[in-house]
Amino acid sequence: MAAVMVESSTTPTRVPHSPPSLPTGAPRPSSAYANLSTNEQAKHDRLPLDDAEKFWLSEECIQRFVRASKGIEGTAKTRLEATLRWRREYGFGTQAMSAEALAREGETGKIMIFGYDHARRPGIYLWPSRENTEEPDGQIRFVCFMMETAFTLFGPGVETVALFVNYADKAKHGGIGNAKTFLQILQAHYPERLGAAYIVQIPFFTRTKMHINPNMVADELVAADELMTMAHWGGGVNFEYDHAVYWPELMKLSHDRREIEFAEWSAMGSKIGTSEWDLKRRAYGNYASTSSAEALLPDTQKT
Repeated sequence: MAAVMVESSTTPTRVPHSPPSLPTGAPRPSSAYANLSTNEQAKHDRLPLDDAEKFWLSEECIQRFVRASKGIEGTAKTRLEATLRWRREYGFGTQAMSAEALAREGETGKIMIFGYDHARRPGIYLWPSRENTEEPDGQIRFVCFMMETAFTLFGPGVETVALFVNYADKAKHGGIGNAKTFLQILQAHYPERLGAAYIVQIPFFTRTKMHINPNMVADELVAADELMTMAHWGGGVNFEYDHAVYWPELMKLSHDRREIEFAEWSAMGSKIGTSEWDLKRRAYGNYASTSSAEALLPDTQKT
């Protein structure tokens, strides 16, 4: 396919923005193994789950674990319980996994959330060369934290993220060991969460869902106004990372969306197995047309 010339904005962008609207007529995702949600509710009603854990155990969450277990419900339940234990041990919902505790990890912009691909998946940019810390535990926690933050930017019907990885320069710390650890966490505790991986400046890799050195705009993977111009991505957004601006805006955007959706979940009965599709469609009616972050975007880049 011929190259596509992309005209970038001259006004720097420093903030993330809300997800695109649900396309008109978009169908509800198919649902299988529906009875497991009821079984999980009955089972965990006898266990000391807090509301955050019940909220996490949505219909779609349970479905992902069932599909990853090849439809074997017993295996899915075992994996769900293991993940709940891991989340508690890792400290989700505590200071250990808070924005304040992990802010230093984000100072260089080594992991950023920005834009959405053509499947409406939020983009997570990974820059190994920007590594700024040496403690592997903090680095892995930060990756998980940013994954969870990206999840709050899902629109209805979206359950996966898109990774944008640039290997133009070598990582300063971590490297292969961290990659293996995160892959293990991804497989065990985040089944079916990786929708696509777009990788540039790497001479090898051939794997399903991974696009190597793609022409992102020409190949119609990502719209130009949802993609950065920098570092071989070829988009139309002149993005500049400023931690003092980006970080609080991302945290506010994520927090506000999480609060709205949690309130809707409570209004729907605070049940395990609540449909994310139904919840998010209800919650979208409560979102302001323009978030505080979007208000800072050039007009051509607002959703």
